[in-house]
Amino acid sequence: MKKSNVLKFLFSFVFAFVLAFSGMALVACGKEYTIKFDANGGDGTMAQIVVKGERLSLPENTFTPTQANAELGYRFAGWATKKDETQVVYKDASRIRVNKNMTLYAVWSNIYYITIDANGGKRLTKEPLKLSVVYGENVTLPKKVEVENYYAGKGYYYLDHGFVEQADKEWTIGEDLQYEDLVENVRQDKTFYVYYDSTYTINYVDEEINAGNPYPISIAYGSQQVVLKDANVSATIYSATQANLSLSDGKHLAYWTDIENDERYDVGDVISKDRLMFLYENSRKESFNRVILEVHAVWQTNEYNIAYNSNNSLNEECISQENVVYGTEMFLPHQEDLETLGISNPTGFVFKGWAFDRFAHTESSYMPGAQYVVGVGFETDQTITFYAIWEDESQTEFKITFDANGGTGEIAQQSVYVGKTTTIPNGTFEKDGFQFGGWALSADGDVVLYGNEEIYVPYTETDITLYAIWTEIGA
Repeated sequence: MKKSNVLKFLFSFVFAFVLAFSGMALVACGKEYTIKFDANGGDGTMAQIVVKGERLSLPENTFTPTQANAELGYRFAGWATKKDETQVVYKDASRIRVNKNMTLYAVWSNIYYITIDANGGKRLTKEPLKLSVVYGENVTLPKKVEVENYYAGKGYYYLDHGFVEQADKEWTIGEDLQYEDLVENVRQDKTFYVYYDSTYTINYVDEEINAGNPYPISIAYGSQQVVLKDANVSATIYSATQANLSLSDGKHLAYWTDIENDERYDVGDVISKDRLMFLYENSRKESFNRVILEVHAVWQTNEYNIAYNSNNSLNEECISQENVVYGTEMFLPHQEDLETLGISNPTGFVFKGWAFDRFAHTESSYMPGAQYVVGVGFETDQTITFYAIWEDESQTEFKITFDANGGTGEIAQQSVYVGKTTTIPNGTFEKDGFQFGGWALSADGDVVLYGNEEIYVPYTETDITLYAIWTEIGA
């Protein structure tokens, strides 16, 4: 057979085959199929549909559960292809391909779902976190560690507190659900959104109580919260009192030290947002540890200057000792030491001892040569001044007059003698809208006495007037 004849034969054969196959396809595409819908124990009817072999969207379900089942929370879940199946094959109104006659059976379920939404966080799993619960029953929300298996925060936000019912809602204690809270009597699907926060902590640590312990334990006495999402966030380093540290006798907080980053912080230092973000980036954030900075207290022993004041008309004062360490035992000067200190003995007066102010309170006075333990009752870096107490040998009488200074009432004068004791009365004056605050040596002076105090009458060459000082009520 010639080559041309062979090609003609093959072409005719292929053409006939394609034509025959196309005819079969046309017949197949034109075939009709019936889809029936079965309420499967529910109420209502749905008309069957006749379709040709094609993809189509199922009609929306119009069956309803029986009244008895409705009261038990049953609802239409989808379609199954077998009567006894409970597994949904097609969801309501889903799109399917039809290539045979079929009956779809309604699936009724009383299972409801609580979905935990990532709320903008990063999903770590393919499927979201979802809890199933039988209608009317209770369900316990997941633990924090379970949620962290599904979701992670973005940037410096982390999972905290629990869940809110609105994605953009701020956390409100008592209104929102926390981890492992119970959701009672579930009767509808619900969605809870993970709450993310950006509040981190600065811990203040004191190891002083572990002094001498070969295995010291760091104890965070105080903490300070910083919210990194705030545009103007900063942090001011706490004092010992703000950090709830117990102040040690004779010691003071010198500064704080960040051991991890080898940084020193003084009380009142301000940490900027940039620095806080640096600390965040270098903190233990990967383990969801909210501590971005831990500072340790550094204590130093108090030191003082010791001064002596003549407490006479010359009011001489000198510093005799500097940088005296807290707890040092010393003996106060005798009469014969006054000249060495540069203190003049006023004529006609006898030196009786020392006190911490010129109105020498009897309970805080010392005899000449008495022993004194440095620093008790004083803060660090203070100058501890001792005032000389004098007694008038001539027993000259002076008067103390009490001035109401704008108030009303009367207090009798006192006759006193220098170096002898007297009791300063409480203020019995009155002034509308004000309360008595103490006594001063001038109408606008500082309070030097508070009343009902026993004092040694200080050196004076004239009568003394004490002025009532008033404090506005509510100020």
